[in-house]
Amino acid sequence: MARIIRSRNGQFSIIAAILLVLILVSAIVITYSIINFSLPKEQTNVLSSVYEMNNSLKQMLEFAVGYYCSVLRVTGNSTFAHELALNYLNSGFEFIAESYPELNPIIHVSNINFSTRWYEISSYSAGFLSANYSLLSKGLNNVGFDANCSLSVNIVEVTDSSLSVNVTRDGGLPYFELEASNFMFYYYDNESSSWMQTPPSSFSSQNNLYILGFPAQVDETCFLLQVTDNRGISTINFYTSNKRPQYTYVFDWNYTGMGDIYSQLSHDKIVVEVLQNGTLRWLGQKLLDGKPIPPIPVKSLRVSANSDSFHLQENQIAFQVEDWASNYKVPLGRSNNETIFSSRNMIVFLIDHTIKNVTIWWDGRDTAKQTPYASKRNFNDKILEISGVKKAVLFNNVIQMNITYGNGDFYIETSTSRANFMRINRHYAKFYASPSFPVINGTVRDIIQQEAEWARYKDEGFPNTYAQIVLTLPANTTYYTYSLRLIFVNASACPENRTIDDLTPIMVSSYWKMNMQVLTENGTINGIPVAAETSVGTYMFYNFSDGKWEHHWSQFNSSDGGAGIIFRDLSNLNLYAFDALAGQSSGALNITTQKQTTWMTTIEFSPIKLKSVSFQQPLDITWFGAVVTIKNTEMIYDPSSNVGLWVIVEHPPKVEIIV
Repeated sequence: MARIIRSRNGQFSIIAAILLVLILVSAIVITYSIINFSLPKEQTNVLSSVYEMNNSLKQMLEFAVGYYCSVLRVTGNSTFAHELALNYLNSGFEFIAESYPELNPIIHVSNINFSTRWYEISSYSAGFLSANYSLLSKGLNNVGFDANCSLSVNIVEVTDSSLSVNVTRDGGLPYFELEASNFMFYYYDNESSSWMQTPPSSFSSQNNLYILGFPAQVDETCFLLQVTDNRGISTINFYTSNKRPQYTYVFDWNYTGMGDIYSQLSHDKIVVEVLQNGTLRWLGQKLLDGKPIPPIPVKSLRVSANSDSFHLQENQIAFQVEDWASNYKVPLGRSNNETIFSSRNMIVFLIDHTIKNVTIWWDGRDTAKQTPYASKRNFNDKILEISGVKKAVLFNNVIQMNITYGNGDFYIETSTSRANFMRINRHYAKFYASPSFPVINGTVRDIIQQEAEWARYKDEGFPNTYAQIVLTLPANTTYYTYSLRLIFVNASACPENRTIDDLTPIMVSSYWKMNMQVLTENGTINGIPVAAETSVGTYMFYNFSDGKWEHHWSQFNSSDGGAGIIFRDLSNLNLYAFDALAGQSSGALNITTQKQTTWMTTIEFSPIKLKSVSFQQPLDITWFGAVVTIKNTEMIYDPSSNVGLWVIVEHPPKVEIIV
């Protein structure tokens, strides 16, 4: 008996493994019971024996295809699913041979194939088997056997309340035997961050079509439909109003009525993160509530820009699929090609003002391969150790990010600035562990993660305090981004409150031979920043009692270049997150310029500065932003022309989705 065995490829979770065991056990029990019924113990007629053997082989193929579909749906790994389905099929052949020694059957498989095309308006699952067998007790040798089995589902029409579905089986024959239990809708549940099943609200059939009523939870403009027949073969259909397996995001860069404020920029790239629930983010803040990404294998995903639906292949752009944990707070690395896209994944791509639309689409075939646009290397990164000092050098083709760590140190340098992190009560954090590099030499961005520690945090007034730093370096940008998270655990067990009079998650500074121009946004007039200039000394930018001053950026620069920070509205508000606890303004941008041997300017992002804060309750808060390098590139703000990168945080593009 021929056996076809392939090597295992890919990994899946323990839960998925348990599901596979359940699928295998139930499939074998059902199949063997049918075979046992199909082959009587005494064969008196040669034709009857051939008929029964052919029927059993066909049923084995059908159940093997169903098993292939089940494994593929759980793991996304077609190679692994193929291997298990073949093993399952071979075990059925062995069962036939061992259970009916009076027939003395010998089965040889010459060709076996499984295939699917899912997550489209028309989907199918199919299998093909070519074999020959001998029934030696009947004097039959090399009886040829070929069989096909398939399930095809086509969504024909969709109304506000129902949809019409055409279902066919082997040879395109209408499938009349299905019932309501064979159909299942999927909808995305935000509360559980997962796709959930629900049956049709109504069911009928007419004119070779099944009419399914939409459940209340399902959006009729965008949904998933799974059909599983009585053989265990299943398909998954995806429907949108444009009847294509894709989402298109349209970016409006000039919606403010201020004219084309982006046209003079050449480094205005924005990092767009697409979460499973459909949210689009930029610097930790929402750009759009979109449509959820189907649970498709990562290898099937594609991203195209400035394209119509007929030329997506030619207009692909680079993107990256990443694994995250803790509700997208902890980066884990790049996603495996076989990973099923879930609430632990995000799609990341870059856009600028030349990009008018971006389409996320997918190849629903089980044979789909990952596009090189998701894997090619766009960085030149190195991990070094020089004189005992560890350093990571990351280069994105525009700026170089030098990360120094070891012996308790952790700081970032570019050609024009240095950034230090996590100062509390004038105590700088120590970094005893080396940073992790979840993504290095990435396609769209590199990711660095570090944790801060304070040796005497309890004695210094901030017990039970933990910190996480996540930095990213996007390709071909003049900035790197930061996500600075502080976790204050419940301190009620401590004899005294947690008291903080200085909290500065990030400090950006630089040394220069000459005095620099220092500008900080002090709100806007008609959408244009009011740039406050500071000189030697210390200046605080905070919320006055008679109204909120908005601060989205601060920069220092000279003819040799400069640096600064930018952040969006949410982090602007979180700059003042402790004001209510303090009972007055506490958070501030603290700008200091002083002359030592050279000039030095420091920008401090300080949510606690002007007034101390005491509290016991737990708090988990994150600040997002970016550190910009100004050197032969645009400034954050040019007061002579109002041009600069300030627009990407003050006026990011407005986004709409087309489905």
